[in-house]
Amino acid sequence: MTKNNDLKPYQLVGPGPVIKDKLESKGWTQEDLSDILDMSLKSVNKLIQNKQSITLDTAKSLSEVFDTTPQFWVNLDTKYRLSLKETEEKSPVRAKSELYTYMPINELFKKGWLKKTNIIDELEKQIMKFWNIKTPQLSFLSISNSAINYRKSSAHHHFDHYAARTWQQMAINSISYFKPKKYDIVKLKKAYSNIHTYTNSDNGVELFLKSLNDAGVVFMLLPHLQKTYIDGAAFMVDDTRVIVYTGRYKRYDNFWFTVAHEIAHILLGHVKNDGDMILDDLYSKDQETDKKEDDANKMANDALLHDKIMEYLNDSLNYLTEGDIYSCAEKFDIHPSIIIGALAHRKIISFAHIHTFSRDKEIMSLIPQKYFIEKYLTKKAA
Repeated sequence: MTKNNDLKPYQLVGPGPVIKDKLESKGWTQEDLSDILDMSLKSVNKLIQNKQSITLDTAKSLSEVFDTTPQFWVNLDTKYRLSLKETEEKSPVRAKSELYTYMPINELFKKGWLKKTNIIDELEKQIMKFWNIKTPQLSFLSISNSAINYRKSSAHHHFDHYAARTWQQMAINSISYFKPKKYDIVKLKKAYSNIHTYTNSDNGVELFLKSLNDAGVVFMLLPHLQKTYIDGAAFMVDDTRVIVYTGRYKRYDNFWFTVAHEIAHILLGHVKNDGDMILDDLYSKDQETDKKEDDANKMANDALLHDKIMEYLNDSLNYLTEGDIYSCAEKFDIHPSIIIGALAHRKIISFAHIHTFSRDKEIMSLIPQKYFIEKYLTKKAA
């Protein structure tokens, strides 16, 4: 059975052939019509070849000659011209509409992920390069990619699948800015086992990211796109393990838990094949979780000593003081904001308390610029 969307509209003949048929029925020539209409023979010929649009005056004259209505000729010509537009090989408006459907083009312009242009050919070239495809057709994005696992909250009814795929591709493209070392799981496990001590070091962020690099894991900071709700990601391309942080919340504890969670995905073998990717929304309510996420959460909690923190503070939870927090931090050599994050995650206190303990730990200023993808885009634009 043929579906409606498989049908193609018939090609309208236009007013030209109709005029020609009526001339033949009357036994007239084009010269005769030229005289009757007081119109040049060249113009009459163009009308018959559909190369000249019919004006209101011409429509009125033709209606008098062939005993029709002016509206008949206006409608015939208008429908024919519109059909030509619809069947053109490339309509800039239609082409742009499709691109904007599958990608948040204006947001990509603002972030510098695409160079702003109003010329469709230039935009299509950029998009083909972005996706590494030979035609600007993006309908393939409608097909689910089983290698990508989106962990998102069911509360996000406006989650944009296409924007998430675009963000994913930008992360993959950005690997070219780095020179990854050979993956060394022993070095990664060693750094991970001491991650809590890095949180409490003056230059712990920089040192820990260096340890990731030494272990052959690429780290990058790539801002999330609207309606993607991404905190971080872990994926693998060409045997390179990659961790991405978006800075969505820009909290010190958020950085460490997100990084710990994504490393857990790598160590647990959740991203072990080329193309595997996990995108995480870690802090929204009503999470859609699975065993992989539960296991990664548990491993991150253990690495950041959440259970030990809760056990140490258990007797003080009803009247918790700053002294208790600092005492716990000293006991386990961990930053106080990580303790607050652990308590807030269990809804014992609010995340708002973190700012009291992390005023000197603004995470975005602690991450070296070489990890910011924006830096490379700015350099490329210059």
